[in-house]
Amino acid sequence: MIYRVAKPGSVKPGLLGIWLGCSALLLSGCGGGGSDSGTTPLTVNAGADVQATEQTTVFLSARSSGGGDELTYSWSVRPVLEIIQDNASTGEASVVLPELEQQVTYTVMVTVSSSGQSDTDELIITALPENTAPVAAITSQSAPQENGQYGAGTQVTLSGT
Repeated sequence: MIYRVAKPGSVKPGLLGIWLGCSALLLSGCGGGGSDSGTTPLTVNAGADVQATEQTTVFLSARSSGGGDELTYSWSVRPVLEIIQDNASTGEASVVLPELEQQVTYTVMVTVSSSGQSDTDELIITALPENTAPVAAITSQSAPQENGQYGAGTQVTLSGT
């Protein structure tokens, strides 16, 4: 941009005010008049809820936006599971589900911190037992003997669920 400077006395008083007003407007429009930190609020998304079977590895991947350049991710799980996180500056981690006898619901929380800001989000892992022990049922037209056994020739039906 080229600015021309007028010689003293060559600008009429009315035009001088217009010229100064326009100059001030141009400078403030170029960012010369204010300050804006440009920092957006820090947010984190832990990801979608997960359903998995026992003794499998569940990979966790949090995504964040805003904040500064240096991010720190911290994971926790209730009930407690060991969290494997190789690098706290990335949102990547994993957990290994234990052997289960019944369904267990785990609440996983991730907190991201940067430049004095932090945000927390959570996801749910529904852990399912892979194999439930079957239930056997014995039915017969006649009752078992006192020792719980059936006599020879007694017809019995075995079923399992």
